Amino acid sequence: MQPRRLGWVKNTAAVFAGAGELADFVCVQPHDDLIETDYLATLLDAARDHPHAAVVFSDLAMFGMHKGVISQESVIGTPMERQLSLLTRHYNAVAYRGLIRTSALKAVPPISGNDCDDFACDTVWMARLARGGDLVRVPRVLYHKLYVQGSAHAAWQAWPSGQKVAAWIRHCLDMLAEALTIATSTEEGRLLIDAARGRLLLSHTYLGPYVRDIKALSPGSRSEMQAAFEAGAAALSASRPLYPP
Repeated sequence: MQPRRLGWVKNTAAVFAGAGELADFVCVQPHDDLIETDYLATLLDAARDHPHAAVVFSDLAMFGMHKGVISQESVIGTPMERQLSLLTRHYNAVAYRGLIRTSALKAVPPISGNDCDDFACDTVWMARLARGGDLVRVPRVLYHKLYVQGSAHAAWQAWPSGQKVAAWIRHCLDMLAEALTIATSTEEGRLLIDAARGRLLLSHTYLGPYVRDIKALSPGSRSEMQAAFEAGAAALSASRPLYPP
């Protein structure tokens, strides 16, 4: 319980900060979602089988205003391979609800928000955790997520087009910021920026919730969107020592 309303991002950070001192693993359990009875046992077995995993997670079934199953393939390999995979192939933050190893949790900064009503911060959190380990899928539906009107995700869909575009630019830059922390050379930095640029422009059209809005932009508006991204990417490159000696 919190003495005041923190919002989902800050509350998640607070829960992780407390639980991480008490256990080897932690997970998020929103009050209106449901889990199978063997959810924790199955994921714990998977975590033991994959000692290099930062997160193990199951497939997710939707109920309420949406129906169906959402799955996300494992994100494994070198830190560079993991970040490229997330930038080019992943949006849905299924792994956000997985079992997180507290050693991985302690190795990265806490989950953080953004100035776009915390749009897709759960996806960025997965990129942050992937800096330290694999995200391993258990291919079973063990988690059931309730979708309702008035939720944060529903609000993101109802925004006007300009607000959606601004949020998508912010998201792509936040994903790039996480990815660049693991780059060890100028070439790796370029590859990650190229991948984040492709994410922005929806080179992989199944990524993200705003495909129709961004595809509908005029050439001039798309150029403005890309210019905003390029300026942000340049600022990221200039503001941190990206490549260790």
